[in-house]
Amino acid sequence: MGKRRKRVHVGPIDMLFLLLSVGGFIFAIIGIFIPWMGGSVSSELVGESASIDGMGLFSDELGLFKGDGVFPVAMVQVFAIIAVVLSALCAVGVVLKVFEVVRIKGLLPFLFAAATIVIGALVAVFSYSLAGTMGGIDGGEILQAGNFPIVGMYFCAVGTIVSGAAMLLKRG
Repeated sequence: MGKRRKRVHVGPIDMLFLLLSVGGFIFAIIGIFIPWMGGSVSSELVGESASIDGMGLFSDELGLFKGDGVFPVAMVQVFAIIAVVLSALCAVGVVLKVFEVVRIKGLLPFLFAAATIVIGALVAVFSYSLAGTMGGIDGGEILQAGNFPIVGMYFCAVGTIVSGAAMLLKRG
């Protein structure tokens, strides 16, 4: 006779953590592929303003911003990829914990989840650093222009942080 496997009960809290971790991973991966940087141009003198969006993380337009004093675009790209990979691993870890396929205990899951949250925050910090060094124009009333991260960065950073937090809070 074979060994009977016990039935796994997935409670509402477990389901919440499962949805948060998988949803965070989905948000992080979507964030890589949608517009990452945007900008705005306005003139009080003329009374017009326009927004510029659509620079993806791996688009050629974002690669044009190179030179002295410009934050490296490659660093933002690498950290975004690392964030997606870590959020995927957190989602897999939570799924395995919820369905009791494997028991992950000790300090390792805590450190891994904390590192995932930190990487998610660093994606946001590095993206804002890149936007700040891409240059802007402050011509008073004549012309003002600036760059800033848009929805792709927020999806990636928040998705990674949520996925890491779900793993951090899921016990046993």
